[in-house]
Amino acid sequence: MAAARTWLAWCVMIALGIAAGCGKSEQRSANSNKPAAAQAADEEETLEASELITAEEVSEVLGETVGPPSIAHIGSGVSTCTYSTPSSRRISVFLRTLASRSEAGEFHSRARGQTQQTVGFLPEDIDGIGDKAYWLGGQVNQLHIAQGRLWIIITVTPDFTREDALTIARKAADIVMERLQ
Repeated sequence: MAAARTWLAWCVMIALGIAAGCGKSEQRSANSNKPAAAQAADEEETLEASELITAEEVSEVLGETVGPPSIAHIGSGVSTCTYSTPSSRRISVFLRTLASRSEAGEFHSRARGQTQQTVGFLPEDIDGIGDKAYWLGGQVNQLHIAQGRLWIIITVTPDFTREDALTIARKAADIVMERLQ
């Protein structure tokens, strides 16, 4: 059952993630005082999901030590990073870098509509995270965030209650948003 939920969550992330175009990639400016993640979010640059949250931070959020991340690149401007505990609890971060803030907002809105059709229930809007955010609970447990020109999905698996999964996802999102400041 947990494997089916994990598979469903990954399918939703990948299906929605490849539904829109990607941003351009350029080199970071060596003269910026901003952290690399914040600078990349502002400029026409591709950011990696693994730059948004560390293993130590995920361990703190989950209350268990995680191993090194499993990192994947799905295409230009699209990456994932998954941290797992020995008890198989996971936090995954999916990141898509789009060309502009408006494109990210449009993509987020389209994905929200497609999500409802894909999983068959309404996403819940979440205030106070990024430019826009929604929670997709049920067996998926994903927090979808539009921030600047980035679209971020934080997935929490398996076997958490709705409240615990959302709390964990929000804690991880707070770390990600702070890193993007």
